[in-house]
Amino acid sequence: MNIGEVGMAVIEIVMPKIGLNMEEGTIVDWIKKEGDEVKRGDVLFILETEKITAESESPYDGKLVKILIQEGKRVPVKTPVALLEAEDTSIPIDERIEAKLPGDLEANLESSQLVISSNPRNYLASPKAKFYARQYGIDLEQLVHHVDGTIKYRHVIGFSQSLQPLNKSVATPVAKRMAKEAGIDLSTVKGSGVAGKITRQDVEDMLKKQGERRTSAMEKKTSTLKGIRAVIAERMLFSSQNTASVTLHSEADITNIVNFRERAKQIGANIVPSYNAIFISVVAKALEGYPTMNSLSDSEMVTFSDEINIGLAVDHFDGLRVVVVKHANQKTLSRIQADLDELISRVRANSSTLDDLSGGTFTITNLGAYGIDYFTPIINPPQTGILGVGRITEKLVIRGGKIAQRNMITLSLTFDHRVIDGAPAAQFMQMIITQIENFKETIE
Repeated sequence: MNIGEVGMAVIEIVMPKIGLNMEEGTIVDWIKKEGDEVKRGDVLFILETEKITAESESPYDGKLVKILIQEGKRVPVKTPVALLEAEDTSIPIDERIEAKLPGDLEANLESSQLVISSNPRNYLASPKAKFYARQYGIDLEQLVHHVDGTIKYRHVIGFSQSLQPLNKSVATPVAKRMAKEAGIDLSTVKGSGVAGKITRQDVEDMLKKQGERRTSAMEKKTSTLKGIRAVIAERMLFSSQNTASVTLHSEADITNIVNFRERAKQIGANIVPSYNAIFISVVAKALEGYPTMNSLSDSEMVTFSDEINIGLAVDHFDGLRVVVVKHANQKTLSRIQADLDELISRVRANSSTLDDLSGGTFTITNLGAYGIDYFTPIINPPQTGILGVGRITEKLVIRGGKIAQRNMITLSLTFDHRVIDGAPAAQFMQMIITQIENFKETIE
């Protein structure tokens, strides 16, 4: 079956937009391969956004004829990632690739005049030119003033070759990484790819010729940041560079809460709230008196949220997930615990929804289970504050002039000094401490 066969319709499969805030996605696994027959609803690929992992399904029956974006590539939403030859002849004309190309589709990959919809200058380039531009990491805007009319494949290749004297070599990212690890000068490697591009196989061949294969014991083990891990790294770096972070540390007497949980266990209560559920309830109540700490900010504007939605950092095999308990100040402790149980179970099953992980106005991160006392939590932008919770320890303290054994907990509050000053932030911390030390709750 050839692309563009009579009775068939070729359409672009694009990076889907999942939720209002999604701007980019990463393809982490192609479930279907080029040439595979697919049915409507079949999963084509797995993608990761800033918050979740999701599946992208085929909109029609047909055949996956071309994969345009490979695994590991992060692209904006609506970017074409594959071509699907669909069997449904009722597909609207404006969705068909054929409608945009003169003549035979396959023959015109070179000469077609498709507008690059994601480019604000609205210049013209063929699909083949766009594909190779992505492969070579070339911004097509660099060619606009050097090409009269449509940017074609040969223009991209010619431009790539003109860069080689400056870059000494054009190589794939994998080839560059392998060469760097092995200490190979890429200018000495002859590329076998298109326009002399150096591939992974070229580097491996050079290693064989030089007899420089290293034993597994000597190999330098590396791991690249990708997928969710890369997004987390990017957000943490953004936070550290774009907020005026200050961290306050203090202790609180948590004996009343420890005793409350022990009594609930002893009498076999239906629900024994976790420490995290209790912290969420306490912080939500404290935020009612300090709306600035519950605000969201960017470089120019501070927005005071009408809702108090508390995020809790939850460990996951490939990075933290922050689940969000919505309207936490309006919920009972048992309701908060029930919400947490559902949210965390979906994280463990890798089935969290976008709503589970978005909309937070303040975050809590608890490292007490790992024996940590004080630490410096990083603000989750665009939020203004985050509370770090350390371990509970038994200590001898002075109470009413007498020595008493109490359960103490350590707290670390990081806040954005651009939005809130130190004094009100300290008062907010004291409000949390007061609620912890004076905790009173009915056992259900």
